Amino acid sequence: MRCLFCKCSSDASFGIEHILPESLGNKSHTLSRGIVCDGCNNYFARKLERPVLTSGHFQILRSHQIIPNKKGRVPVQNAILRSNVPVDMVRTKDGRTIVRVPTKYWDRVAAMKNSEIILAGDGPLPDSKLMSRLLAKIALEAMAFRLLEADLSIEALIADSQLDPIRSWARYGSSVTQWGFCRRVIYDANHKHRAASGETFQVLNEFDFLGTEKSELYFCLAVFGVEYTINIGGPSFEGYLEWLETNPGCSPLYPVGRTKDAVFPRQLEESIEAPSDRIIN
Repeated sequence: MRCLFCKCSSDASFGIEHILPESLGNKSHTLSRGIVCDGCNNYFARKLERPVLTSGHFQILRSHQIIPNKKGRVPVQNAILRSNVPVDMVRTKDGRTIVRVPTKYWDRVAAMKNSEIILAGDGPLPDSKLMSRLLAKIALEAMAFRLLEADLSIEALIADSQLDPIRSWARYGSSVTQWGFCRRVIYDANHKHRAASGETFQVLNEFDFLGTEKSELYFCLAVFGVEYTINIGGPSFEGYLEWLETNPGCSPLYPVGRTKDAVFPRQLEESIEAPSDRIIN
């Protein structure tokens, strides 16, 4: 067995690789032992996943959505209790909300008849280079997952020299100065999708691939309604922006031709029309 990233022998590796981190709600999309060697697996966890997931944006997202880490802990969110009392808000897996008050403010809080808690709606985005490298890592693993799901070998994927630039970018941060990606909101994090049976459900994460007329292959990932798209073949994503112009109101994650109102709230159209809503790195 050879590792998908460093291409070294992975016969002695035993760790299972989560394509998307467990701390973003992924339980089912995994790669069996040896697909990614333990060295690369541990590197990604320490150098990419941890700093991205501890950024303000993902900490607040995971707190709002009550997504625990491997140890079952939901991130603590800083908040302010009127009047100007800093507190920590902790959500538990069973739906309870606990507010931790510093000792020096306890008497003031105990005397309050009622109050309000002010929470941040979002936080600072993760470092763009680290986010890009994490997307590159997820994209390659998603390709391997799809091949294995179809009972096909991934040896050609490992040996393909055309994938070496994005492989090197994910694992070492080399090959280019920056690998661009596109970020946009396609539906609200709490949006209720409707199944054919009529039941509603919330989407934690989803991914798919897009092939354009320019023979480019893009990987598209949505995490609680925020869509991230990266070009597997190179750092430019102009072909994806052109695809958006040709298919307004659509996402590669959903069949082209369905009306946006059947799938998305209004945010999608706004994010296409307003470049300021798009993070282009």
